[in-house]
Amino acid sequence: MSQGTNHNGADGSVAIDRWVVKFAAREPDRFDPEAHIPVFHQWIQKHRLPLVLIDVADYAHVDDGPGVLLVSHEYNIFADRFGGHPGLSVQRKVRGSAGAESLIDTVRIGLHAVDALASEASLPESKFHVEQVEIVANDRLRGPNSDAGWVAVEPVLRDVARKLYGEGAGVERVSNDAGQRLTARISGEAADAAVLLERIQA
Repeated sequence: MSQGTNHNGADGSVAIDRWVVKFAAREPDRFDPEAHIPVFHQWIQKHRLPLVLIDVADYAHVDDGPGVLLVSHEYNIFADRFGGHPGLSVQRKVRGSAGAESLIDTVRIGLHAVDALASEASLPESKFHVEQVEIVANDRLRGPNSDAGWVAVEPVLRDVARKLYGEGAGVERVSNDAGQRLTARISGEAADAAVLLERIQA
C-alpha cells in the first residue's frame, strides 16, 4: 500500500474513527420517517439513548434523503430513505478511538436505537433487519473507495463481524461508483437487537 493511504493505528488497524452504519427497514413500503418525529422528541426528554440528545430535524420532504434526523453531540441518527432504501442510519461525528473500537461504538448506538424503536407501540412498522449491517467508511483519506482502501478496512470489518455474528459472519464489499464512499455489508445469524447488544458489549 502506498504511503498516501497507509493511515494506520499503532496496532496496524486502519485509523478510521468516523463511520456510518445502516439497518434496513423490514417493511420498506410502510416505513414513514415523519412518524418518528414525536418519538425522537420523547427520547430527548426521557434520555432514551446513552447519548446527549439535542434536537430533531425534519427532511422528510427530500426524496431518497435523510428523512428525520435525531441530533446528538456524538452521533446523527436518521430514520431515512437514503438511496431509496428506508432504514435507520447512525453517523459517528466525534473523533477519538479508531478502527474496530470506533466502529463497534457506532454499531452499538445503532442497536440501542433499533431496540428502543422495537418497543414503540406508535411505530409498528419501524422494525429493522439486524442479521446484516451496511457500513460506510466515512473517511475518504484513510478508507478510499479503492482496492487499497478495501485491503485496509476489511480486517476491521471482519473483527466487528465476528464479535456480532461469530466465526460464520459474512463480510462483503458493496459495489458502487468510485466517487462514492467505501461501503460494505456484514451479516450473520441474529435473533434481535438485544442479543447483538449483549454480544457487542461483552
